[in-house]
Amino acid sequence: MRGIKSLFIITAVTLLTACEGKTLDLYRAKVTTINDKVCVLIEAKDNEYLNLIEITSSDSAQNTFRKFYSVDDKAIPLSRNQCVPLFDYPFKEGLAYGVSIGTFIKPAAKMNGRNFIATFALYRTGGKLEATRVYNN
Repeated sequence: MRGIKSLFIITAVTLLTACEGKTLDLYRAKVTTINDKVCVLIEAKDNEYLNLIEITSSDSAQNTFRKFYSVDDKAIPLSRNQCVPLFDYPFKEGLAYGVSIGTFIKPAAKMNGRNFIATFALYRTGGKLEATRVYNN
């Protein structure tokens, strides 16, 4: 359980420090599994795009995954009915994970965004991969 707490703290601190000192509202992302794959869902707004994603694991041997997009990149539009892209991250059952998602909302004249977080553990029940939330984040 201590490793899970550390994972949550590291994820939250990383998200907060990436924001140039501004206080952030963190929104909860929903985690589920579909066909034995992890699916992270957010309540995306119209014209909301992926700015960053960070995935951390309770397995110290597994590296943290980070991917950033700027407004000028070919940013990925987000939808409340579609899984956030996880870029084939190698999730493993029996481990806990933290996923941080930063977004931006276009048009650029009103540039703003939101931050989402999910902490969860993966396990198998009856041969099916399941995710359970670790904290009430």
